[in-house]
Amino acid sequence: MSEATDTTTAAYKLFHYYIECMIPAAYAYQARHEVEGVPVYQRADMEDDAAREMVPRQHTTVELIEYHKRGASIIIRNPQDAVKMYGWLRDHLSLLRSRVQFSVNIGNIPLQDLEDMDDFATMIYRIARQYEQVDERQGKMNRKLEDMFKHRRMRRKRVEEEEPSNQQTPEERPMKEHRSITADISKSAIERGLEFK
Repeated sequence: MSEATDTTTAAYKLFHYYIECMIPAAYAYQARHEVEGVPVYQRADMEDDAAREMVPRQHTTVELIEYHKRGASIIIRNPQDAVKMYGWLRDHLSLLRSRVQFSVNIGNIPLQDLEDMDDFATMIYRIARQYEQVDERQGKMNRKLEDMFKHRRMRRKRVEEEEPSNQQTPEERPMKEHRSITADISKSAIERGLEFK
């Protein structure tokens, strides 16, 4: 199965998994308004209220990135979806960073699209970090031992923070502070003489 059709990849989930959200009516109905025209209200404040009204929708993460880029306010209806989306974005950008650093025949890099993804990841991280999932496979005894020795841990990183386990899904991996992955991609591409789209 090629990566393009592998339904387990972060890229597939970004483009095909729908997230329940709310976006302003002005963005939600923009295509309809282009065909049918914009409704006219008797008072300007009614028009502004109608444009700002948040309407429920389902969009893929990539579609939400486009709305975010255009300045739309986005509400994720289930905060756990923010954790999933952040995991997909982080894993997708990390994989691209590895490819740019180590692969051959990469082609042109869509840097603007990657920067838009990274910008959205920064925004979604603010929601996701409040709802970070705990790895339930970690036993109660291990958690108690970690609590006992947490003062020692402050001096060094935990192993699971240094390298995410390949057995965990993106949603289960411990969340660290988000820092720009696109900056690393750009730096590596420049060092290797790769071209940007």
